[in-house]
Amino acid sequence: MKKIVKHKIKPRHKIDPSQKREIKYIPFHYINDGNIRQLIYLIRKEPPKSIALVVSYLKPQYVQQILSSLPPDLQANVAVEMSNARVVTHDQLVKYDIALKKKVDFVIGGLDHLLDVLEKVDRPTFENILQSLKNDNPGLYEKVRKYIITFDDIPSFPNTAIQAIIRELKTESLAKALRGAASEVLDKFLINMSSSASAMLKEEMDFGRPATQEEIEDERKKIVDQIKEMEKAGKVFLREKPQNTMIESNDDISESAAVKARGSVDEYFQAGVSCYESQKYDEAVQYLEYCSSVDTANALVYQYLGGAYYALGREEDAIAAYEHALKLDPKNKEIRNWLAQYKKQL
Repeated sequence: MKKIVKHKIKPRHKIDPSQKREIKYIPFHYINDGNIRQLIYLIRKEPPKSIALVVSYLKPQYVQQILSSLPPDLQANVAVEMSNARVVTHDQLVKYDIALKKKVDFVIGGLDHLLDVLEKVDRPTFENILQSLKNDNPGLYEKVRKYIITFDDIPSFPNTAIQAIIRELKTESLAKALRGAASEVLDKFLINMSSSASAMLKEEMDFGRPATQEEIEDERKKIVDQIKEMEKAGKVFLREKPQNTMIESNDDISESAAVKARGSVDEYFQAGVSCYESQKYDEAVQYLEYCSSVDTANALVYQYLGGAYYALGREEDAIAAYEHALKLDPKNKEIRNWLAQYKKQL
């Protein structure tokens, strides 16, 4: 028999300030455009592990500025540290941010974070980090290259994907990007074009407006970005998706955390339910969101997830989760009645 999640409609009255939920602390939240240069000056003197700790909490644009400002050898060392998952204690965070007053555990780093950064930094920084990883850490280099898209990767794309990409590009843009490109890249486009289209492309490459190397690189980046958007939208399929992007470091990850990572979806669901019933709603959401991403047809997962969202005040997310649960389980009268009652109050 299914266990039903019971909820009451949130009463519409003012909340006593003493009952308000504590706002979750965000380390280094004070870093902004006005003081990023001071941070860059200070952080260059820190060891790679400390730099990786700081950038793991910063906005992407600040991460880019910091990495680009570092010497080449330090860039690569920081990249390696970013890829190593480790538990950060209260003391480690306090070292960089005295505003933190209680002990918290965070898992920082991960291959997914490194991939996100590498796809946003400027070309020289990108190439330096990759080359350094290739020389000094070939194992990590292979993992990174498995998921990163570059202009030079185009020859490895399926012909059907190239044809779809060509339809999205302007001849002038493609011609500029292909100037000085490897013959394999040029040939990949030409064999997937009609004879008239390839003739137009060659003519534009030979007689089009001159372009600097910087303009060519900029055009290539635009094309790669467009390819990524097409991949994200499901228009093309080019590379394997990361399944577990955290690279575990044995000296940083506890045995219990490693066991948890290997747990099945059922174990995650039970953990989510346990957290929910203990009113640890933030933790419940983490477990249940993972379950919903893997087991997309389990109505009970979405029902508990809706309850956790609602308890956290995330009403829009709660409604979406409940509606999805009802779609999966149309006979669930409790959810149907709850949604109807909630909407009457709007």
